[in-house]
Amino acid sequence: MIPTRFALAVCLLIPSLAARSQTTDQTEFRAISTGKLATFEKELSELAGQGFRLERLLESFTVFYQAALLSRQQTEGGAAKFEYKLLTTRRVSTLEKELEAAAAEGYEVRGIMSAGKPYVGSEMVLVLERPAGDKNQRYQYRILSETLGQGNKFKDSLQKAISEGYRPVKVIRNVDVGFGAFFGAGGSPFLMILSRKAGDQGESADDPEYKILETVRISTLQKEIDQAAKEGYRLFLYSVGNVALMARDKRNSQPRYEYRLFKLKNQTEEKELQTQSQLGYVYRATFGSTTALELDLQAGTNSPTREYRFLKFPNKEEEKDKFQKEMSETVTSGFRFLDLTAWGRLAVILVR
Repeated sequence: MIPTRFALAVCLLIPSLAARSQTTDQTEFRAISTGKLATFEKELSELAGQGFRLERLLESFTVFYQAALLSRQQTEGGAAKFEYKLLTTRRVSTLEKELEAAAAEGYEVRGIMSAGKPYVGSEMVLVLERPAGDKNQRYQYRILSETLGQGNKFKDSLQKAISEGYRPVKVIRNVDVGFGAFFGAGGSPFLMILSRKAGDQGESADDPEYKILETVRISTLQKEIDQAAKEGYRLFLYSVGNVALMARDKRNSQPRYEYRLFKLKNQTEEKELQTQSQLGYVYRATFGSTTALELDLQAGTNSPTREYRFLKFPNKEEEKDKFQKEMSETVTSGFRFLDLTAWGRLAVILVR
C-alpha cells in the first residue's frame, strides 16, 4: 500500500481548473500508481499508444510513488494520440538544456514532480507531451530557481522574464532527502517554469504583475493572501511549503476575489465543500492537507451551487478496475474531473 502520510501534493491553479477536462459518458479513464519512475514512464507510454492522454499528474514531492490520471474519449476515427518524454535530473542547468532541446522537437510541459530516494537524494521530473509525430516547436521555456537568501535576485529574474513575454506555468517546492544540496551547493527549495509561444518576445499590453507569498503557517498565508486579494491579485499557482503565486492585471487593481484556506475533515469532505459552495465559494486546489476555495465578489452567492464527489485513487493493481468503473459511472451521472490530490489519501475530485 502507498504510504500517503508522506505525500505532499502540488496543484496547479489556473483560472479554470477544468479547461481541458470537459468529459463525457464516452470517456474512459486509466490510473497510474507506482513506486518506480521507470515503471511510470513505461505505463504512460503504453497508455498513450492506446489513445489515452494525461489528464493530471500528481505534482508532488514523494519518496515512494508517482501517480497520474489519463483519459480517452471515444470519437469517430479514434482518439488523437500523444507521446510523452520524461526529463529527470538534479541540476537546474541540466534541466534547462534538456527542456530547450525537447521543446525544439515539439514537446511542451504537462507536469512536474520530485522523486527521491532516502539518503541518495531527490530529482526533478518533468513530464512533456506532444501530438504523436509532430515536431513543430510550440513553446520556449525558462526555468528560475531560488536558493535560500536569494529572494531579491529571484524577483529580478522573474520580472526580466515577464518583460520578455514569459509566463509562469509551474511551481514546485523541493525537499532534499539525500546528503547535501538538492541542486548543488546551497540547495534550491523553489523552482518556477515559465513559457512563451515560440517566436513571441517582448512585453505586451496585458503584461501581468506577480507577487510571491511564502510563510510557515497557513494562518499567516491566509492573511497575506487576503491582503494581496485586496490589492487586486488572484491566486494563480502554488506549491507545498505554503508558497503562493498571486497575479493581477497591472491595468486594474480592483479587488474581485476572496479566499478561504482550511483543512477538510475526514469523511466529511464532500459535505463541507457543498456547504462552502452554497456560500459562493468554489474549489481551487488542495496542497498537502490544505484546501483553497475562491469567492468571486461580482457573483457572490448568486453563483450556482456545486456538488462535489471524492473517489479513492487506486494504490494497488487490483483496485484499478473498480476505480475505472467508478470514474465512468460518476462522469456519466454528470460530474466532471477537477483534480488529483494527495489529501489524506490519494483521491480524485469531481464536480457537477
